[in-house]
Amino acid sequence: MLRIWKFSIFLFVAVASALGAEKRSAQQLIDLAKANSPSLREAITTTFDVKDLKEGTAWVGHGPDFFFAIETTAKPSLVIDEKPAVPMQQVAGSDLGIRPLTSSQ
Repeated sequence: MLRIWKFSIFLFVAVASALGAEKRSAQQLIDLAKANSPSLREAITTTFDVKDLKEGTAWVGHGPDFFFAIETTAKPSLVIDEKPAVPMQQVAGSDLGIRPLTSSQ
C-alpha cells in the first residue's frame, strides 16, 4: 500500500511539473526580454529543447516576430541569410544568448 501511495505522489508531481512548464510564443519571449524579466531564463529553458539550445538551432517565430536563443560560453552572433552578423544579448546569470527580432527592426 505504501508503494502505491509513493507512486501516486510521484505521478502527481511529474504531471504538475509538466503542466507548469509552459512553452512561450515568440511575442511572449520578446516581451520578457524587453522587460529584462528575471523569468526569461526559465521561459527559454522550458520553451526550447536543450539539444537545440546547445546546437544554436533554438528559435520560435510568428509572422514578423522571431526569437533566437543559444547556450554557449562564447560571445554569440546571429547571421540571417547573407546579412552582416548581429551580436546576441546575454541573459544575466546564464550562458544563454538571445536575439529578439520584431517587425519594427
